Amino acid sequence: MSPSPTNGTDTYTITDGDTSPPANVIDTNATSGEIRILNVPYGDYEIVMTGIPSGYIVQVNQTTVSVCCDEANPLKIFSLRSNTVDLSVADLRVGVSPPSLNQTSLNNIKGFSAVVVNGTTETTITKSNDLPPQITIGVNNTAGKTSAVDLQKNIKYVKDWTVGTKGSVVQEGLKLPKYYLPTNKSLTTILPAVVSQETTTHQMISTPAFNKVTPGQQMILPVESNLIPSFGGVSKLDIKSSASSTTTGDSDWIVIEVDDDHISSETLSDSGIDRDLELEISVDYRYEEDTVGFNWGTTSNFASDPIMTVLVPKPTSSDIITLANGCRDLEIHTLTGTAPNEKWTSGIDRILSNTPSTTKTDFCEVEIESDHYSNKAISSKRSSSSGAGTGGLGSSSTGGGGGNTGAGASSSGSSIGFGGILSTPLAINEVSYDKCNENMARILVSSDADIPPSVKLATSKSGVVYATLAEVQPYEDLNKLTAIDRYLYEVPISSDESFLMIVVTEEKGTTKNVVQASVRLLSCQGTTVIVELPEDTVPEISTSIPRIFDATIQIANGTKYSAESESEFLYIDNQDLTVSAIIDTITPLQRVELRSITMGQTEDQYIGINMNIEKLQMLNSTYLVSGVIPSFVMDEPGIKYWLHIIDENDNRSESKHYSIGVKPTTVSDISIEMDVPNIIASESLIKPEMYIFNDDATSYGIVSLVVDGKVVSKKAQVIGTGQTQVIFNWNAPNSDGYSIHELQGRVDLYDDSTITTSAQVSSHPRTIAISAYDMESLQLIEKDGQVLADPALIYASNMDSDLRFRVTDPLGQCIIGGTDECLINENTKSKRGGLESVPYGDQILRVRYSGADNALERFSITSIDPIIGQWTVTLENEDDLIQQAHAADDTIVKVKYRYHSEIITVKSQ
Repeated sequence: MSPSPTNGTDTYTITDGDTSPPANVIDTNATSGEIRILNVPYGDYEIVMTGIPSGYIVQVNQTTVSVCCDEANPLKIFSLRSNTVDLSVADLRVGVSPPSLNQTSLNNIKGFSAVVVNGTTETTITKSNDLPPQITIGVNNTAGKTSAVDLQKNIKYVKDWTVGTKGSVVQEGLKLPKYYLPTNKSLTTILPAVVSQETTTHQMISTPAFNKVTPGQQMILPVESNLIPSFGGVSKLDIKSSASSTTTGDSDWIVIEVDDDHISSETLSDSGIDRDLELEISVDYRYEEDTVGFNWGTTSNFASDPIMTVLVPKPTSSDIITLANGCRDLEIHTLTGTAPNEKWTSGIDRILSNTPSTTKTDFCEVEIESDHYSNKAISSKRSSSSGAGTGGLGSSSTGGGGGNTGAGASSSGSSIGFGGILSTPLAINEVSYDKCNENMARILVSSDADIPPSVKLATSKSGVVYATLAEVQPYEDLNKLTAIDRYLYEVPISSDESFLMIVVTEEKGTTKNVVQASVRLLSCQGTTVIVELPEDTVPEISTSIPRIFDATIQIANGTKYSAESESEFLYIDNQDLTVSAIIDTITPLQRVELRSITMGQTEDQYIGINMNIEKLQMLNSTYLVSGVIPSFVMDEPGIKYWLHIIDENDNRSESKHYSIGVKPTTVSDISIEMDVPNIIASESLIKPEMYIFNDDATSYGIVSLVVDGKVVSKKAQVIGTGQTQVIFNWNAPNSDGYSIHELQGRVDLYDDSTITTSAQVSSHPRTIAISAYDMESLQLIEKDGQVLADPALIYASNMDSDLRFRVTDPLGQCIIGGTDECLINENTKSKRGGLESVPYGDQILRVRYSGADNALERFSITSIDPIIGQWTVTLENEDDLIQQAHAADDTIVKVKYRYHSEIITVKSQ
């Protein structure tokens, strides 16, 4: 303890069970793990847990306490964990009791009418121990982290701050005690945000003061959605420092200022940006003011780019460009330079998502990734400043993109539409692209089919490619509530791509519905709305209904697993299954049932087991529930189970339905076949198809795609009698040259594994770039005497007006050049199709040439036969026709390959 309660100056150490003098600081509590000290003088104390019981670790070992006024007998709790626990996946925990307010800070915060906000519940701060605690959770416990963020409370206070107020002034004005962060980077800390309520369009959001940043630790500062003003604001800050970073001092803070007008003196229009300002956000941190604390302004101090989540109102004005999902088409700007030469700059920050908020009506949730923090401006695009493009029937163009929606939709060959079909909700809603930085196109699709549609693209540069479902699905939660699902697809595109033809196919039983749309890519990036998103009525979710977080399972007395992400890949073998979860509810719980059915049964055939309910300390509205499904009620091939919750007001809610296998007495004997192509382009998508043959009883298993000995994708699957088909998506990795990958299909039925032999899939870049100076002989790509790919196109460009191309074939004939012996001297524009046919051995070459007088001299050579051998591409001076070796060294020749792919089938032994 500091200061010592014996003299008010020194530090005093006391041990659990210590009864030695001086008498006024002996431990008067005989219970192990509890220390009680009597006759401590009024005042502020710092408590540090310096000795940890054997076999345990402490999450946070320090806090402050105030013995005063309304709290003469304060209680502080330190949370311990077994030292065998992997902290990186640890469940949520209050690491230590929150710091205490002393009389001065209590009176100060009461003067601001401060309340603790938990969802829609507000509790006035009247006592020294009313501050909310920080919450800690394992950095890799992704599902639990979401729950922890939802559970963290905020402090709201009433005060109008002047625009541009320094963070240090805000911290001094609040006078809150210091929080101590975990010292282990395996734990994420979630701090309670301190949020101002103001009468102006302005808001301050701050951390409480904290001791210091732990290098490598993730920090999250969430803000309750009902504290976001009508003009919008910050709802979450997610930052992680680099493990190699450093900090100074023993007190730090972060303050975020938000306004719907400019905070800085430099405006967007001053920087030549013709857009409407929605919000300016200024992130202030102590280091910026006095070089004490952590420097969040340096990119290298971040382990990963920080993410800020902002809520922005949906547009109500017709001249604001609106995305198909109803959100504003936004852009982020960063204030760069120093006064008086500051300037707003675009392109530094990235919008990761922009979707309707599920927590605040008529707002959109925007995730913004930055490489450092300073002043940020969020602007919307006006229809008068949209990029040029051509919008066809049924389409509208925004953000520099243009689109013609092809009139080519069909349902079993009968229906016609524009990006959608009248008889089905299937539609292409929106196409966005970025061919300058991300080299990625994204397609938003609506469908009410049971499985996501397939999306195929015909492109001007890459040929026919398939789009894949994006890893982050912005409508995943909304899809659970609506009849029509929305899916976001992604596909890599070339930087010189100019056109996309998109074909979307959905299957409903034996019926196939197809829609298509074409989009021209006229600028660096853009968005084209094809068909407006359907408006579904989403059931209003009452805040009084219990909410379920962090459901986990434990087989017998083994390891704990996530019910949501891991249960479906596990199985029970004559063992009990323990299920636990955290439930947050304003109304006390009456009963929680753990329900289960055997796979194949209807839900009304469930078996219900009452779960044990335990209220968590320091979190008044949060409960831990647990129950056991005994082994004798579980039947093969597996079970589905879920939580059914009833509170004292008879509000009811249910968890997701989870699955787990149940091992039978005899495991089915199965065989597998897998079909894959024998060659693919690097970075392209293939769809390995697996066929599982089962002559025995229905089983439950895990179907996996194995590439080069590693599982790259897996699915839980009920395997019925007969044939079961499972299709995977796999993107071949990028490579500079020819490579071979070994693909296998594997099925794990409980503890029995069946795997196919290896299918060797060759991979080669569709286009290779080589220096003209050391251009090697072009060859066929062969394997075991079979031609897999051949060079089909040679092309290059030259911007030097003083030089021109000379292209010579392997037989020594000059094909393109400035001398008479060359077959082509001038541009081929006047020829049919802009191409000239020239003989080469026993084949015909098709040559396109721009001519040497073109600002960008270009040529391309193609043939229906392989273009092989030692081709020579040089640059020569047009006056004296001397070849310029140094220029050729910088010239890149590109060779595009044609693939001869065949399907190969591998089987299990």
